[in-house]
Amino acid sequence: MYQMIDSLLSKGISPKQILFVNLEDSKLSKDSLQGIYFIYRQKMNIDKKAHSFFEEIHKREGWEQWIKKNMI
Repeated sequence: MYQMIDSLLSKGISPKQILFVNLEDSKLSKDSLQGIYFIYRQKMNIDKKAHSFFEEIHKREGWEQWIKKNMI
């Protein structure tokens, strides 16, 4: 993931267009995927394409449906 992010940055993609979330971070343990993504879109990247990376997403129940609904 870090190599993909580095590639995006080297192509001139703004850091604000890149969302990297490590779901092992205890600070995020109570936050839903929807909540995390909503805050990112409201505060950092309102209207541009978002490149989203989620580390350890498999640890969140229902992640497959959330990805299909929100990312595809």
